[in-house]
Amino acid sequence: MISLAILMFFTQRVSERVKLEPGNPVEPPHPSAQGLVPKMPTWAPGECVLELSGVVFTALFNPYDGRKNWADMLTAFCSAFRDTEDATLVFKLGHREYESAMHDMLIWLARMPKFKCRVVLLQGYLEGKEFDNLIQASAFAVNASHGEGQCLPLMEFLSCGKPAVAPRHSAMLDYMDDDVGFVVSSWEDATAWSHDPRLAYRTLRHQIDWDSLRSAYIAAYNCYRQTPEEYRRLSDNAIERMRSHCSQAVTAKRLREFLVMGAAHAAHA
Repeated sequence: MISLAILMFFTQRVSERVKLEPGNPVEPPHPSAQGLVPKMPTWAPGECVLELSGVVFTALFNPYDGRKNWADMLTAFCSAFRDTEDATLVFKLGHREYESAMHDMLIWLARMPKFKCRVVLLQGYLEGKEFDNLIQASAFAVNASHGEGQCLPLMEFLSCGKPAVAPRHSAMLDYMDDDVGFVVSSWEDATAWSHDPRLAYRTLRHQIDWDSLRSAYIAAYNCYRQTPEEYRRLSDNAIERMRSHCSQAVTAKRLREFLVMGAAHAAHA
């Protein structure tokens, strides 16, 4: 069982209006921005032991990257497993400034109907052994992003034989399908470039089908609990898919081919 400490946040309203340029979506909000600013209590240095059990779904992401869509991952999970005590969602956050992100996540949790599943918000650098333990304890990797350039954490979990609950779009088209996990439906939606101060709708993002994400959670859980042979098949497929997609041998082969092609082109130039 997991023992969780409840963090209490104190907020203060900032009365002074400060005009800011549009913030970088991968950075936390400016401390002088208008609104509720979380104040974290002072913690003494120390160690704690987190024991993960049951069916563990893990997502690694920068909480300030608006593409990552953690709200859908969180709410769909709590809805899918509101009566399931052995389902656990782990958010491994990848940014040194965690106060505002955790504050927002706890607010979302407080607004959810009562649920029996478990949610773990994990902040801080994990050494190699601890990170390996997190992967080993996980049953599935989770992604609900609006777009990815590569998604190295998802690839790393797949390489370790952990099937995925994820959409099949952008960079994930290269390796995500029903043979390595549970595909979440999505569709193209108009949006603005994150760096555009005009917020003009000039591009597209992939909007996640929330109900499909919820259904994928349930299907993954049932697969792990009820059909272990199917889970092993997905796990084996994930390892082989990543071996053919991004292993050192495949990368070296592609690099050699590129260099040979470049040399041949230069010789004829």
